[in-house]
Order: sequence, then C-alpha cells, then structure tokens
Amino acid sequence: MADVYMYAGLTGDLGFTRAEGSSTYFGVGTATYVETHSGPLWEGLRLRWELENPRVRIENGFSAIDDKPPTRRRVYQLIHQQAPRLDATLLVKANAYDRVVSKGPDYVLKWAWLQHIQRIVWDVAEPGDSLHFITASVGTRKQREDLWASLYNVCVEQRPEFLHVKVHQWERGSSWGLQVIDYAMWATSRHEEGLDDTFWPFIQPHITIEKLWRR
Repeated sequence: MADVYMYAGLTGDLGFTRAEGSSTYFGVGTATYVETHSGPLWEGLRLRWELENPRVRIENGFSAIDDKPPTRRRVYQLIHQQAPRLDATLLVKANAYDRVVSKGPDYVLKWAWLQHIQRIVWDVAEPGDSLHFITASVGTRKQREDLWASLYNVCVEQRPEFLHVKVHQWERGSSWGLQVIDYAMWATSRHEEGLDDTFWPFIQPHITIEKLWRR
C-alpha cells in the first residue's frame, strides 16, 4: 500500500456567458507524486531561498500570475527538471452541456473534478492505497467546507472499498506541490487560449490534457 499525493489546481472561470474577458476553457488539474517526494519539496524551497532578495519578495510562495518573468523561468526550469506527473481536464465552455451548467457553478466544479479523477485515479493508485488530495485554501469558510465535501465525495465514489481518501486544504504558499500545479495550469491555459507559449515547452512533456464537450 502506498501514499499517493495529488496537488490540485484550477484555470479559467465558471462564467458560461460570452462576456468580454471570459475564458474559453474552464479546467482542473493535478500534479501527482507517489510516496516520499521530499526531494522536489526541498528543491522548491531552496529555489525560493535563492531567488528572494530585497527587490524580489516571495513571501507567499511562487505564483505564476504574479511572479516576474525571470522568476517564472527559474520555476519552470525546476518543474521541467523534476518531471512530475501532470494531468489537466479542460471543459470547452462554448459547447457546455445545459444539464450540467443549469445546476450552477458548484455542481460544474464537482462534475469537472469527477471527470478528472475517475480518468486518472487508477493510473496513479492501486487498491488499498491512500489518496491525499491537496487543494489551495480559497474563498469563505463555507465555500472551503463545500469544496472539501465535494472533493471527498468525488474521491470516495471511485471504488471506496479499495481507496483510503483524505482531502487537505492548504495555503498555496505553504506547499511546493500546489505551486507546481499553479504554474502548470497557468502555462496550459495560456497555450490553449492562444495567448503566450513562452513557458509551455517546460510543461508540455509532462502533462496529459483531456478536453471535454468537444462537439
């Protein structure tokens, strides 16, 4: 029996109107590590120590959307070197299923996670393994509790007699794994939206993408 750690992230928005600025895709993704991954965690922390100086503050960890390009490049280089397993599930919002969207954004989020997890869980875990699902702590307390419950329910729906599940909600800056998936989803989104491929080559060899609603 093994411990499997899945660090979870999001990209895009849950708006399904054609409002200006709305994303083409909404996506969920994971960076997965099996058993001890102290090496990557230490390397991420060491890079943070190395890059921080009076002009570059990394008080809350790395953030793909906020970090400066030189910092981004160093983080992407390290992720590429570590080569974690990355998976993303993207919903093509223009082709959304009315039966899913009509139930509201919380349901869409749970539905997206269900599609993602049931696609990969038995690639990364075996019967009897313990699955640790780690997501960033965001929103109000009730929103965090609702998300925790949804993720737990999604996970245990996947053959609960064979899998032990724990859901963790941490601040993004407290975990290199959450920063890895944040960076991975940011590069994936920009690539898929046709915005900027500067950092996509660092992520492309390590990520598997599935697009849903591709009518």
